[in-house]
Amino acid sequence: MRPLPDALMVAFSIQTGTMRSSTSDKAGYYRIDGLPPGQYIVFKSKLDERADNIPLELMSNMRLKTVTVRQGKFARLDVHDVGEDGVRVFGVVREAGKPVARALVTLLGSDRDGLLGMGVRANAAGMDGRYELAGIKPGSYVMQVSRFQGQPVQTTFEVEVPDEVREFAFDIDLPTSEVVGRVLDTRGQPVANVPVSLGSDDSALGGSGGLIGMIAQNGLSQGRTDDDGAFTMKSVAAGSYHLTAGRQLGGRPRRVRDGEPAYGEGRLDGVVVDGVSELGDLVVVVPLAGTITGSVLDASGVPVANAEVSYDRTDGEQRRKAGNPLLDLVAAQAPVRSDADGRFTIRGLTPGSYSLRVESEALEAGKLDDVRVAEEQTQDVTLHMVRGATLKVRATNVDKQAIPFGDISLLDGNGKAIVSRVSTLTVMKRLMSGKDTVDDSGWYTFGSVPPDTYTAVLREAGQPEVRITRTIRDGETVEWDIDVGAELEAQRRANEKNGK
Repeated sequence: MRPLPDALMVAFSIQTGTMRSSTSDKAGYYRIDGLPPGQYIVFKSKLDERADNIPLELMSNMRLKTVTVRQGKFARLDVHDVGEDGVRVFGVVREAGKPVARALVTLLGSDRDGLLGMGVRANAAGMDGRYELAGIKPGSYVMQVSRFQGQPVQTTFEVEVPDEVREFAFDIDLPTSEVVGRVLDTRGQPVANVPVSLGSDDSALGGSGGLIGMIAQNGLSQGRTDDDGAFTMKSVAAGSYHLTAGRQLGGRPRRVRDGEPAYGEGRLDGVVVDGVSELGDLVVVVPLAGTITGSVLDASGVPVANAEVSYDRTDGEQRRKAGNPLLDLVAAQAPVRSDADGRFTIRGLTPGSYSLRVESEALEAGKLDDVRVAEEQTQDVTLHMVRGATLKVRATNVDKQAIPFGDISLLDGNGKAIVSRVSTLTVMKRLMSGKDTVDDSGWYTFGSVPPDTYTAVLREAGQPEVRITRTIRDGETVEWDIDVGAELEAQRRANEKNGK
């Protein structure tokens, strides 16, 4: 492989948006300093000195990969343009029999090290429509051809790069088919300004993970309805598709503003395109959306404010998306938060079955399955979670000296010892999901204690056993300061009063 000097190398942080860049030297080496720890997209681009369209040249010469940077460590990432065992893919881009000058030809394929599991290779055709992509590994790809004639037009289809060849001649005759139709709601009214997309029914890449699988499943052609609910998708390649309305790529619902009508997702299967003629009069029906409202309560029945509630559809389209973790991640709806009274509202839902979960580090996160949502109906639910309490225990004897923790037992509501005979020199065992600690003041702290009625049992040589009971509510921080002398005196008085 030949080194590539003077290439622009850029590292972009996925988490923070931090961007740093450098230029490769004569030997092709580059170094980007000053990067905080995190995951980065690293891309390379090379600008031709004769470039007449700088954005186009940057895109057509771009390579992307991802890398994780760790504190105080060097991360090495080699970016190869041409694989020694790669295939040269070349040909002519034509539309209506004529070469298309400066068309941008892009191959999208699965790549474990690429952006969201996808590798990108692109190049711009010359003025005569001829293009070339070097160093392509054999396999299945999504090919996108973009041309810039006033407004950009993009054609997307799948292509198979054969094995055991070094060169693959592939002329691209852009299709002339248009897919035309309308989106109506279940009342027969047109639905304006909703996204419409085509996904392949016979895709070799439909089961792939990452972004490439998302595109094959539901993003080979995209459009949007006008004020009358009409849409047109141009230059659609021959194939069998499903037509989806009302969702963005990956399955995210469009954001609904207050006062706007809310719609779910509609789907039309069996859309067959020949690549030449128009396919018109299609109708996609979208349902009126449903709503889920509810409350988040802790184990003591107290409303939980600012709790994150996530939700996923568990029937229909959701089952068809199985096998692509990235699609599940991107399609997952943005969580909603409960208000000061623990109430939440989820709008714009496609009728069907949903699962809900409180996203929390609680002992037991609230979860509900099979929540049924009907068209234009509101389903009210209650999510119960166990936040866990924080229990701090300190005990002093009749001489006001701290009692060693080895002389203290803590019993739950069923009389089961959760901490018993533990040496003060031992690191406290974790109780449930919390960390138990002890500080110099004699306080023993147990984090994430389930709400319950607890009994502290104190046993000292030559002293009667002391038992003290206390109920702890969920989410509380309780300081249980036990004075054995005071407790024994209270017991003595109680016994005298009862004639014992």
